Amino acid sequence: MKKKIILSSVLSIVLCLSLITGSTFALFTSEKTVNVAVTAGNVEVTASVENLTLSTSLAVGNLAETSVTESDNTITLSKIVPGDCVTFDLRIKNNSDMTVKYRTVIEKLADDGLWNGLAVTIDGVPYDGSMKVSVWESAAPLSSDIIVPVKVELPETAGNEYLLKSCTFAYTVEAVQGNADVADSWDGSADYSWFLDNPEATEFSLTSSEQFAAFADLVDGSSALAMDGETSLPVTFEGKIVKLESSVDLYMEDENGEPVCFDPIGSYRNEQAFKGTFDGNGYTIKNLNQNTWALDNGYYYGDLGLGLFGLVEDAHIKNLTIDGANISGESAICGIVAACSYGDTTFENITVSNSEGADYQYYSGGIVGWASGNQTFINCVVDESTEIAAQWGDFDNATGGIIGGCGGNATIYLKGCTVACRIDSYNDVTSTYQWYAYRRAGMLIGNTGKTVDENGRTVAAAPQLICEDVTVIYGNWANYHYCEFGGTSWPYVRVEAGVSNSAYSNPRYGVATDANGNKVVDDNHTHNEGEDHNILCVFDQLYGGGQGVFGAPSHEGVTVIYNNK
Repeated sequence: MKKKIILSSVLSIVLCLSLITGSTFALFTSEKTVNVAVTAGNVEVTASVENLTLSTSLAVGNLAETSVTESDNTITLSKIVPGDCVTFDLRIKNNSDMTVKYRTVIEKLADDGLWNGLAVTIDGVPYDGSMKVSVWESAAPLSSDIIVPVKVELPETAGNEYLLKSCTFAYTVEAVQGNADVADSWDGSADYSWFLDNPEATEFSLTSSEQFAAFADLVDGSSALAMDGETSLPVTFEGKIVKLESSVDLYMEDENGEPVCFDPIGSYRNEQAFKGTFDGNGYTIKNLNQNTWALDNGYYYGDLGLGLFGLVEDAHIKNLTIDGANISGESAICGIVAACSYGDTTFENITVSNSEGADYQYYSGGIVGWASGNQTFINCVVDESTEIAAQWGDFDNATGGIIGGCGGNATIYLKGCTVACRIDSYNDVTSTYQWYAYRRAGMLIGNTGKTVDENGRTVAAAPQLICEDVTVIYGNWANYHYCEFGGTSWPYVRVEAGVSNSAYSNPRYGVATDANGNKVVDDNHTHNEGEDHNILCVFDQLYGGGQGVFGAPSHEGVTVIYNNK
């Protein structure tokens, strides 16, 4: 389902357009003003459309005549020819006693091929993408009228594929209180102006999602950049600060309605790291979407890193919320904030919410997928609305609430962090060795190391982990149940569905069957006489240490809260 911001105050502007026919060059100008007043809370804004003009180069007698109709806040362009153009002025006035933020939005409702050919200019700035959206602007209390010119046209240079096509779109103006945190929607393009204006600067500000996309391209060193030919790529931003000045929404759909993947900032595969300071400035990055199949159409076997950042080294990432991320990989390293983190790197004041991170046969972490060197996490939160998973199930997975896995030389310092996410590790209950259960999974780190305790048991060990004022919270999800039956590679299959599996089914090994050979589809299946219906295998560990290793349920400096008893 498409994720969208539902704003509390929406100004719907009705555009009254007329049919133009029967002339070599027709020009229609309307002096009619359409007024809309909206009051939401303390926000009161009025808007009007003026100087509405439609021009067309339609020839006299042409049977395929251009038409424009309006109904219920929508506009339908029919049988459009190259050169047709609609222009109008939007007059906005803030009548409230507070500053408001507003933006203009044109969104496709129906289309038979015209939409992608249309050029939209809002206040002199071209906008492209599945939604034509201007940036958020501010209007002072009781301000004078603000005039926003808008132009929608099919350029004369448009190809024949757009000739005589039609589309319907809605035109709105959105407004919220001035202190509201509103995300700038990504249109799929990249704006490098903030960097090219002064590449030698030590501090940069990103004010739109398009500028944020350019930031990713610069660190990645993409060959598709419209650069000046003199800038050395990739750009590591070492010793420099990149600051976010607006929340960004990275959700975008392709022509088939599928989410578009946003490439990571930097590349683990190509060893291209971000080495500077990224300051989220308290803003939110929303709806980050990545998966290995869409990004590179193949299987990676460990050479791809997914996350907001693909690779960071000697970096500082701070003051940031990631909301609604959806990351999944085939043999890739997945971390919601960073796939891999090297050197002396700090993650500070970071919250991950409403997100999913899942990987098959490698590392998946709520903050970082794989860590080495000296890694510091201060005031980081991975909340209960987030799920980190060992997708499909495999012995080699490592799934952690903070870090998926870390090298033996790593030093991990956690201070003031809270982890309440669901750890969805399906793979590790095999045969009757229930104590294998979650060998490479933990609320803090998926895989660390192991040692032998005084009882001769092999247990997980994390001498590289130092914790101070850390809180781990288990939800009811931690009460995992497994059913035992024959007819599958694994005699135990988990009852609870999740990212890593569907109930009673492991896609890698086929649909499970019960002891009588029946497909298992619900809790009503039967077992042979004497078999238990299921076993309870509670998830209760902060980190795991590998196959045949008991996970660690406690660690110095960590307070554990159980809400699953």
